Amino acid sequence: MAHSGLIFDPATGLYSPDTSQIRTGVAQDWTKAFFDPDLPALDTEPTTPAGQLIDAEVADFGHSLGEELLTPTRVYAADCLAAIQATETHALSHITGGGLANNLSRVIPHHLVAQVDRSTWAPAPVFGLIQRLGGISQADIEETLNMGVGMVMVCPPTSVDTVISLMRQRGVLAWDAGVVTERAQHDHSRAVLYGQHPYHT
Repeated sequence: MAHSGLIFDPATGLYSPDTSQIRTGVAQDWTKAFFDPDLPALDTEPTTPAGQLIDAEVADFGHSLGEELLTPTRVYAADCLAAIQATETHALSHITGGGLANNLSRVIPHHLVAQVDRSTWAPAPVFGLIQRLGGISQADIEETLNMGVGMVMVCPPTSVDTVISLMRQRGVLAWDAGVVTERAQHDHSRAVLYGQHPYHT
């Protein structure tokens, strides 16, 4: 698996396990949205009760926050089977609760490490909104939410272009997001994120 490529398939949005985290970390302080110019604008009044703000329009979404949270989750089973049948695939990791690195670590052998480049994708605006409203650190949000990644395919370097092309034919805008390398003896991490997203959450 050493020197394998990491192919990311985008998430359709937040997953159902995320909703309790969002309610706890964000819903208690919605009013920040009306006084911070860096946050997406909510089309309502600052005095609106928190329970009604779920129906507020968010300009960056093009619809309400409630609609964003209810975006159906993509099922990747058929896409993964197609990749396995088309070319060699070392491992698959579904990015659910616990974030990208924690889920990816489960399929990486102990002597290897997955190096994930944040600069290869821009998380959807909803992640930035949640982070700012909840006052959540980068480390904490990455350990909690998928940050826009739904599935990771670990493939040999020679298979990366084939899998990405296949996924795009199937309507999945997959991309090359990193590599798997030998892990340094003193380092116990099996997945690390480096760089900055084009859109800073």
